[in-house]
Amino acid sequence: MNNTAISMQNVYFSYGNLFSVSNANFTVKQNDFSFLLGPNGAGKTTLIKLMCGLLKPDHGKIMLKDKELIHVSRRDIARNIAIVEQDSFYVFPFTVEEIVLMGRYPYSSGGTFESKEDEEKAHRAMEITNTLRFHGRSIFTLSGGERRRVEIARALAQEADILLLDEPTSHLDIKQQQELFCILNKLNSDEGKTLFVISHHLDFIKAYGKRVFFIKDGTINEWLDKEVLLGKDKIMQMF
Repeated sequence: MNNTAISMQNVYFSYGNLFSVSNANFTVKQNDFSFLLGPNGAGKTTLIKLMCGLLKPDHGKIMLKDKELIHVSRRDIARNIAIVEQDSFYVFPFTVEEIVLMGRYPYSSGGTFESKEDEEKAHRAMEITNTLRFHGRSIFTLSGGERRRVEIARALAQEADILLLDEPTSHLDIKQQQELFCILNKLNSDEGKTLFVISHHLDFIKAYGKRVFFIKDGTINEWLDKEVLLGKDKIMQMF
């Protein structure tokens, strides 16, 4: 049985003459809770954009389960992969419920996503992320931690089994970070979600990470013994 969620095979990607990802070979397995570390500008965000098809590789293959990603429709990608980006900007004062319902777009017909099923899925996603209590509030009235949970709720409403998260705890205080990682851990352990998270929080990586990847100068390596390799001295050497 193939338990691959996403894999890269000899993937290269560059912006002009500047390499962001160079000869990437790695596999994210289903139900993994994986972390990606690396210095600023190493290609971390580029990597997850490649993983969900927002960018296309110059060379090599990206596989979504048993299919090459370039042959999968955007709708089917969205049904399998949800991404929570580092910074989300809102122009209109959408309510929390409206934003979470946007996650139902891959299942919409005729451009609408307000069926009873859509509402039920959105409400369940808000319950899981503890955001249902402010479902009618404008996104502009929420704190950074509350917004993060709303964005994860939107990703859950997509019913994708793979979640890619780019620095989900950026701009959050310590309590909000802990609450967020508790939610992520439950999604992995209770809901069976595959998580691939860009983060530099060593305590959370040690507590929850099943696999750890490191990217530097566009090259990706997997750390097989996280307890040894996640020491601060080792981290400083890697950076």
